[in-house]
Amino acid sequence: MTAMTSKLHLLPLLALVVAATLFGCTPPGVTGGGVLSPRVTKINTGAAAARLGLTVMHTSRTSATLRGGCNSVVMYSDPAGEVYVNGRSMPDSGGILAENGTLLVPERLVRRIGAVLRPGPGNTRLTQNPVQRPSRPQRVQPRPVKRIGRVVLDPGHGGKDPGATSSLGYYEKDLVLGVSKMVAAELTARGVEVIMTRTDDRFIELEDRPAVANRTRADLFVSIHADAAANRSAAGFTTYISRNPSRKSLAAANAIVRRMCVSCSPNRGVKNADYRVLVHSHSPAVLVELGFLSNRAEARKLNTSSYQRTVARAVALGIYDALR
Repeated sequence: MTAMTSKLHLLPLLALVVAATLFGCTPPGVTGGGVLSPRVTKINTGAAAARLGLTVMHTSRTSATLRGGCNSVVMYSDPAGEVYVNGRSMPDSGGILAENGTLLVPERLVRRIGAVLRPGPGNTRLTQNPVQRPSRPQRVQPRPVKRIGRVVLDPGHGGKDPGATSSLGYYEKDLVLGVSKMVAAELTARGVEVIMTRTDDRFIELEDRPAVANRTRADLFVSIHADAAANRSAAGFTTYISRNPSRKSLAAANAIVRRMCVSCSPNRGVKNADYRVLVHSHSPAVLVELGFLSNRAEARKLNTSSYQRTVARAVALGIYDALR
């Protein structure tokens, strides 16, 4: 009676084993119908990186980052199971497992990643029939710009000396500094070496300004200002040279005038004046008055970035013409 009772207690356990065998717990590699599933080969992140021509930059229990050339691959293990190639999510990228502190990646997924990497040295294409991508145009290196001269630009006034105050309330020193920087950029792009007497809001003595040109043996000294007059209707730009100018000073003044006449306010001509910045310069020297800040319409125009660029380009092209 006791033996029979023990056997009866074993029957439920045997029933569970049979049910598990019949309805779900199939051995690895065998489908529910008894058919062997295709074996999925996985490789670790180091091997995957080597096949892709990349380097493992970061790895953890759940993610890895591979980089090389112009490519970046970020992989996450299941259940997230996502792969990002150059910032774009790759669809159907599951199957990555975490094991022993690294990731195991299906070989077929590695091949898919290799097929979408950007072309570059060291990248291995893993597809048997890789897609032919159109070749990128070769970037042509610009030729070195030939230096054609050295110019000292002198933004007038500065610091405790604001210069003229416009009818709109802004100062000459700020306007001419901004325009001078634009002139410098235009000239530099054309191969002219530019030295500025000031690049910020500071006061410089008048004699010290042409001294920069004398010390650096500049080919041309150009002082940039804006005018003002009691007559509020006065308008236009004016170019000054000394009373005893060199031939090159006169040629530079005329070159600047020709360029400014094309796109700027009315021309008031080339005039002679013994301004200290002109007289003390050993180099050819020109002083340019961009316009009248006392004229409300001209002050408004000079206060716009578009007109400042127009004026700066005209002055720069005039200087460039003179140097050539």
